Amino acid sequence: MQTIESEHLLFRPIGYDDTDMVLKWRNSDAVNRNFLYRKEVTWEDHIDWLNNKVATGKVKQFVIIDKNGLKPIGSVYFRDIEEDTRQAQYGIFIGEADARGKGYGSETAVRMVKYFFEEMKYEKLYLKALERNTTAIRSYERAGFRIDENGDYGEHFDEDNERVIFMSMTDKDYFDR
Repeated sequence: MQTIESEHLLFRPIGYDDTDMVLKWRNSDAVNRNFLYRKEVTWEDHIDWLNNKVATGKVKQFVIIDKNGLKPIGSVYFRDIEEDTRQAQYGIFIGEADARGKGYGSETAVRMVKYFFEEMKYEKLYLKALERNTTAIRSYERAGFRIDENGDYGEHFDEDNERVIFMSMTDKDYFDR
Protein backbone atom coordinates (compact mmCIF):
# COMPACT_ATOMS: atom_id res chain seq x y z
CA MET A 1 0.00 0.00 0.00
CA GLN A 2 1.16 3.47 -0.79
CA THR A 3 1.24 6.58 1.36
CA ILE A 4 -1.75 8.84 0.78
CA GLU A 5 -1.68 12.60 1.21
CA SER A 6 -4.14 15.40 1.96
CA GLU A 7 -3.59 19.09 2.66
CA HIS A 8 -2.33 18.73 6.25
CA LEU A 9 -1.98 14.97 6.66
CA LEU A 10 -0.19 11.86 5.45
CA PHE A 11 -1.63 8.35 5.71
CA ARG A 12 0.91 5.55 5.74
CA PRO A 13 0.20 1.83 6.07
CA ILE A 14 0.20 0.58 9.65
CA GLY A 15 3.04 -1.72 10.71
CA TYR A 16 4.07 -3.89 13.63
CA ASP A 17 6.31 -1.08 14.92
CA ASP A 18 3.17 1.00 15.52
CA THR A 19 1.73 -1.45 18.06
CA ASP A 20 2.70 0.33 21.30
CA MET A 21 1.54 3.71 19.99
CA VAL A 22 -1.77 2.36 18.66
CA LEU A 23 -2.48 0.49 21.90
CA LYS A 24 -1.83 3.66 23.92
CA TRP A 25 -4.31 5.55 21.75
CA ARG A 26 -6.91 2.82 21.42
CA ASN A 27 -7.01 2.07 25.16
CA SER A 28 -7.13 5.73 26.25
CA ASP A 29 -10.44 6.80 27.78
CA ALA A 30 -10.98 9.53 25.18
CA VAL A 31 -10.76 7.06 22.27
CA ASN A 32 -12.12 3.90 23.89
CA ARG A 33 -15.37 5.57 25.03
CA ASN A 34 -16.38 6.14 21.39
CA PHE A 35 -15.86 2.55 20.23
CA LEU A 36 -18.67 0.02 20.24
CA TYR A 37 -16.14 -2.55 21.51
CA ARG A 38 -14.76 -0.97 24.67
CA LYS A 39 -12.74 -3.76 26.22
CA GLU A 40 -9.01 -3.17 26.57
CA VAL A 41 -7.07 -4.22 23.48
CA THR A 42 -3.97 -6.22 24.42
CA TRP A 43 -0.67 -6.45 22.59
CA GLU A 44 -1.63 -9.99 21.54
CA ASP A 45 -5.03 -8.77 20.26
CA HIS A 46 -3.36 -6.13 18.12
CA ILE A 47 -0.74 -8.49 16.69
CA ASP A 48 -3.55 -10.95 15.88
CA TRP A 49 -5.42 -8.09 14.13
CA LEU A 50 -2.33 -7.24 12.08
CA ASN A 51 -1.66 -10.89 11.18
CA ASN A 52 -5.20 -12.04 10.46
CA LYS A 53 -6.89 -8.88 9.20
CA VAL A 54 -4.36 -6.37 7.85
CA ALA A 55 -1.86 -8.86 6.39
CA THR A 56 -4.66 -10.84 4.70
CA GLY A 57 -6.27 -7.76 3.10
CA LYS A 58 -9.48 -7.98 5.15
CA VAL A 59 -8.49 -4.61 6.61
CA LYS A 60 -6.60 -1.65 5.12
CA GLN A 61 -5.29 0.43 8.01
CA PHE A 62 -3.22 3.59 8.01
CA VAL A 63 -1.49 5.75 10.59
CA ILE A 64 -2.54 9.40 10.31
CA ILE A 65 0.44 11.75 10.40
CA ASP A 66 0.34 15.52 10.85
CA LYS A 67 2.60 16.96 8.12
CA ASN A 68 3.60 19.76 10.49
CA GLY A 69 6.30 17.96 12.47
CA LEU A 70 5.54 14.54 10.95
CA LYS A 71 3.83 13.47 14.17
CA PRO A 72 1.55 10.40 14.18
CA ILE A 73 -1.85 11.45 15.56
CA GLY A 74 -4.25 8.56 14.96
CA SER A 75 -5.41 5.77 12.70
CA VAL A 76 -7.97 5.23 9.96
CA TYR A 77 -9.09 1.97 8.43
CA PHE A 78 -11.42 0.09 6.13
CA ARG A 79 -12.52 -3.18 7.73
CA ASP A 80 -14.77 -6.08 6.78
CA ILE A 81 -13.69 -5.52 3.18
CA GLU A 82 -15.94 -7.55 0.90
CA GLU A 83 -14.51 -8.07 -2.56
CA ASP A 84 -17.69 -9.66 -3.93
CA THR A 85 -20.06 -6.85 -2.88
CA ARG A 86 -17.38 -4.13 -3.18
CA GLN A 87 -18.09 -2.66 0.24
CA ALA A 88 -16.33 -2.05 3.55
CA GLN A 89 -16.74 -0.41 6.95
CA TYR A 90 -14.94 2.85 7.77
CA GLY A 91 -13.32 3.60 11.12
CA ILE A 92 -11.09 6.32 12.55
CA PHE A 93 -9.66 7.56 15.81
CA ILE A 94 -7.54 10.57 16.65
CA GLY A 95 -5.32 9.31 19.44
CA GLU A 96 -3.28 12.39 20.27
CA ALA A 97 -5.25 14.74 22.52
CA ASP A 98 -3.61 17.86 21.08
CA ALA A 99 -4.71 16.85 17.57
CA ARG A 100 -8.41 16.68 18.43
CA GLY A 101 -10.73 19.51 17.48
CA LYS A 102 -8.54 20.71 14.62
CA GLY A 103 -10.54 19.24 11.75
CA TYR A 104 -8.18 16.32 11.17
CA GLY A 105 -11.00 13.79 11.50
CA SER A 106 -13.00 15.58 8.80
CA GLU A 107 -9.97 15.99 6.56
CA THR A 108 -9.19 12.30 6.98
CA ALA A 109 -12.76 11.26 6.19
CA VAL A 110 -12.89 13.39 3.03
CA ARG A 111 -9.54 12.07 1.75
CA MET A 112 -10.18 8.44 2.61
CA VAL A 113 -13.65 8.49 1.01
CA LYS A 114 -11.98 9.77 -2.16
CA TYR A 115 -9.37 6.99 -1.93
CA PHE A 116 -12.08 4.36 -1.38
CA PHE A 117 -14.24 5.31 -4.35
CA GLU A 118 -11.70 6.69 -6.83
CA GLU A 119 -8.67 4.49 -6.20
CA MET A 120 -10.00 1.29 -4.62
CA LYS A 121 -13.10 1.59 -6.85
CA TYR A 122 -15.50 0.13 -4.31
CA GLU A 123 -19.26 0.67 -4.31
CA LYS A 124 -20.39 1.18 -0.70
CA LEU A 125 -18.75 2.51 2.44
CA TYR A 126 -20.57 2.36 5.76
CA LEU A 127 -19.86 3.05 9.40
CA LYS A 128 -21.31 2.76 12.88
CA ALA A 129 -21.19 5.57 15.44
CA LEU A 130 -22.61 6.05 18.89
CA GLU A 131 -25.52 8.50 18.69
CA ARG A 132 -23.93 10.66 21.41
CA ASN A 133 -20.75 11.10 19.34
CA THR A 134 -22.16 14.11 17.51
CA THR A 135 -18.74 15.54 16.63
CA ALA A 136 -17.86 12.40 14.68
CA ILE A 137 -21.30 12.24 13.04
CA ARG A 138 -20.94 15.84 11.79
CA SER A 139 -17.47 14.98 10.47
CA TYR A 140 -18.85 11.97 8.59
CA GLU A 141 -21.67 14.10 7.15
CA ARG A 142 -19.11 16.64 5.86
CA ALA A 143 -17.41 13.77 4.03
CA GLY A 144 -20.73 12.76 2.41
CA PHE A 145 -22.04 10.01 4.67
CA ARG A 146 -25.76 10.04 5.43
CA ILE A 147 -27.64 8.40 8.28
CA ASP A 148 -28.99 5.09 7.02
CA GLU A 149 -32.47 5.25 8.57
CA ASN A 150 -33.85 2.15 6.88
CA GLY A 151 -30.76 0.14 6.07
CA ASP A 152 -30.37 -3.58 6.47
CA TYR A 153 -29.32 -3.08 10.07
CA GLY A 154 -32.46 -2.33 12.06
CA GLU A 155 -32.36 -0.83 15.55
CA HIS A 156 -29.06 -1.54 17.29
CA PHE A 157 -27.62 -0.77 20.66
CA ASP A 158 -24.09 -1.39 21.83
CA GLU A 159 -23.02 -3.42 24.87
CA ASP A 160 -23.97 -0.53 27.21
CA ASN A 161 -27.38 -0.09 25.57
CA GLU A 162 -26.37 3.11 23.76
CA ARG A 163 -28.00 3.78 20.40
CA VAL A 164 -25.80 3.07 17.39
CA ILE A 165 -26.19 5.20 14.26
CA PHE A 166 -25.52 3.62 10.88
CA MET A 167 -24.25 5.83 8.10
CA SER A 168 -23.33 4.99 4.54
CA MET A 169 -22.38 6.30 1.14
CA THR A 170 -22.41 4.64 -2.26
CA ASP A 171 -20.19 5.33 -5.24
CA LYS A 172 -23.21 6.94 -6.90
CA ASP A 173 -23.65 9.24 -3.89
CA TYR A 174 -19.97 10.15 -4.05
CA PHE A 175 -19.74 10.83 -7.77
CA ASP A 176 -23.11 12.64 -7.93
CA ARG A 177 -22.11 15.23 -5.29
